[in-house]
Amino acid sequence: MRRRNCRIFYMSFITMSLVLVAACAPPTDNDLPWFAYEASGRVLVDIEAGTEGRGNWNPSDPYALDYTYAECQIRFDIQVVGHQSAAPPQAMVHEPLVGFSNELHPEDGIAQFAFVPVVNETAGALDTHLFFDTDWGESVGSDVRLFVPPPFEEREPGSETDYTRLLIPAGKHVHHTTSFESHESLERCLVDFSMLLTNIEGRYEEVLQRVQRLDVAQGDIAILVTVTGR
Repeated sequence: MRRRNCRIFYMSFITMSLVLVAACAPPTDNDLPWFAYEASGRVLVDIEAGTEGRGNWNPSDPYALDYTYAECQIRFDIQVVGHQSAAPPQAMVHEPLVGFSNELHPEDGIAQFAFVPVVNETAGALDTHLFFDTDWGESVGSDVRLFVPPPFEEREPGSETDYTRLLIPAGKHVHHTTSFESHESLERCLVDFSMLLTNIEGRYEEVLQRVQRLDVAQGDIAILVTVTGR
């Protein structure tokens, strides 16, 4: 009887441990939101529908996404930086080849991604959806860092910007969401919003300086999203 009780306790301990590990896992999943769907192996992202008609993305200018809410007319500028190169234009980016698109094609040699911002004025938040295609994990790496600095009023001198670690396995489509919460920032038309997605290790400030100087090593990649008025 004693041995049986110990076995039950041991199995319960393992079960609890697995639950804790699952609870602490990064919020990355393959479940697609209603405005994205799979077709013939591709993932198609309807950016206009996802932004409820507030966002306008033109494939001829793929590194800019115009967005309107309240009295704000803003532009999300998307810059891709690779080894000794920067985009736009995308043709300059090598090692690895990365591209922004609303169509994520599997196994085409391009690590494609999509970015869909959704402003929730009631909650005072900008919710962002990130999509990665099946080439991402192999071309860029399965361990990617996502930095989103806090709003102006929450930043403290000398403090470090936290990051979220995204695990992107090779051969998998991945969807990730994150939220930037600040009524004040929305009133400022999100001019203090930025996002850095990179496989470069280091503190946010150090990585950002290297990206801005195009001082990155072979195989390094960084995607920087900032907001400007239009």
